[in-house]
Amino acid sequence: MLMLLSTLAAAESLTTETPSARGAYSPEHPVALGTRTALWQAGYSAPGLGGHIKFQPKHKVGVEGFWNSFARPIDSVLRHDHVIGFHLYSPLIGNTRRSLSPTFGSCVDFRYASPIGEKKGQAPTAADIRFGVHAGLMAEAYLWGGFALEASASLFGYWGNDAGVDGWSAVADNRLNFSPVGQFSAGLNYYF
Repeated sequence: MLMLLSTLAAAESLTTETPSARGAYSPEHPVALGTRTALWQAGYSAPGLGGHIKFQPKHKVGVEGFWNSFARPIDSVLRHDHVIGFHLYSPLIGNTRRSLSPTFGSCVDFRYASPIGEKKGQAPTAADIRFGVHAGLMAEAYLWGGFALEASASLFGYWGNDAGVDGWSAVADNRLNFSPVGQFSAGLNYYF
């Protein structure tokens, strides 16, 4: 992904635009691709990686589609979550170079609990799909040549079934329940 972003930046430098025009929001360049690192914070912490695509047709409104994958071994189970979603954002504080935006949106969490270590091969993987909504804050700072740094913090609420591995079998609770999760991310965007 970084190689793709570097290639796009090099191609962009061949245009006739001045560097200052690419160091701030521009309606001529409303689309961005980005890569990011993330942190899942619930009953446990898990590191993650992800990516996103942004569309900001006007300075005060945008939409971001994202994907994050988180994984952490807990006891003899690998817990991994793959979140796909979107959020709307509106830069309210700042200017065309730096902004702070409230965000809100929805997502789907593909949640898995897979046995590892001594339990690997002795128990099946438990899986569930959970629906979520979220709200938070996103900060973005334009750098140069179409690149921007982005950081966000959001509170997610997921509805679904709890899943886990218990002994030799996979366990999925048949009751619908709610689980709050904090998610934090930091990344690099390239606007083309």
